[in-house]
This record gives sequence, C-alpha cells and structure tokens, in this order.
Amino acid sequence: MEELKTLVNRLSPLPDSDFEALKALFQKRTVKKKGFVQIENNLVNEIHYVPNGNYRGYINKDGEEITTHFYFGPTFLADYLSYKTKQRTKHNIQAFQDGIYYSANFDELEALGETSLALTRFFLKFFQAVYLYKEQRAVSFVNDSPEERYLNFFKIRPKVIEQMPLKYIASYLGMTPETLSRIRNKIRFSEE
Repeated sequence: MEELKTLVNRLSPLPDSDFEALKALFQKRTVKKKGFVQIENNLVNEIHYVPNGNYRGYINKDGEEITTHFYFGPTFLADYLSYKTKQRTKHNIQAFQDGIYYSANFDELEALGETSLALTRFFLKFFQAVYLYKEQRAVSFVNDSPEERYLNFFKIRPKVIEQMPLKYIASYLGMTPETLSRIRNKIRFSEE
C-alpha cells in the first residue's frame, strides 16, 4: 500500500509508527466492474481507500442517477455525513472496472486519531481538503454559467473529461448531455 503512504504524506506526513497503525485498520476487498463500494439505503460505518481505478458517486432522484463525485485512485471515498448522522446513505459509489480497495471502520479511525497529534493533524487536513472542494463546487453552481462550470472543471479535473462518459459529466455539472455537447462544440469551434 505504498500509494496510501504517498497520499497520506501529501496531506500531512506521519511518523512511520502512526502510518503503520493507520494502515493496519484497512482491510482488503475486491470489486467487480459496475460493482459497488457503497450502496444507498445502507448505514455507513467505513471509509474506503482506493489505490487506483475510476469510481463514480451518484444519488438516485426520481429514477434518475445524479452524479455527485468522480474518484480516481489513489483516493479516499465514503459518505461521512451518513456516518456522523447515523442516517442511511443516499450515495452510491460504483466502480468502472474490476479492482481492489481497502476499508477501515470510522469508529476505529477516530479512536486512533485520539492517540496522536500527527494523526489528528492528518484528519484535519483531509477534511479541510474535502470541505474546500465541496465549497468551490457549491459556489460555482451559484455564480458560474454552465460553460464556465465546464471550463473550470476541465481545468482542475482533466482526467475526468478524458475518461468518463459525457452523460455522467453533464449530470455532475448540472446540465443535460445535449447542453454539454453544445458547449463543447462551441469551444471547439472558437478554437479553430
């Protein structure tokens, strides 16, 4: 799990003993293409670490899948809101290919965080990063036009644009696939 150490150190480096304690909480699991790491209506008590691969988070609303997240390993994924509120999750997290991931119990992680200032700092940095990303997305939905949302998203997440189906990108950006196609064609036309 060398990718986990790289990811952790990018947020907030840990002493080797703290990293080993953190790593020991994660249990290896497998997922098939189109399989789920998390399914709506379940209670969430784990966070997942994916070393590689592509995953999509979505919510079902009136029979339509609304994409809420794109995950590219190495990364963490989970519905922390569901865990903290003890309410059933509305989020599905689906794999785009066969893969492995690692799961750790949130209660055990929180207890571990109480034992070390370095781990507490790591968790703080992690949640700050998640909060900042979600806040930027919320502000973009209020202030930016659909074209601006697409261009900004393309700038910060080019991997998504290259590897994900257009319908999921459109859903994530809050538009129809047809609107996204028009925006992409307009941009292509203006570059020629």
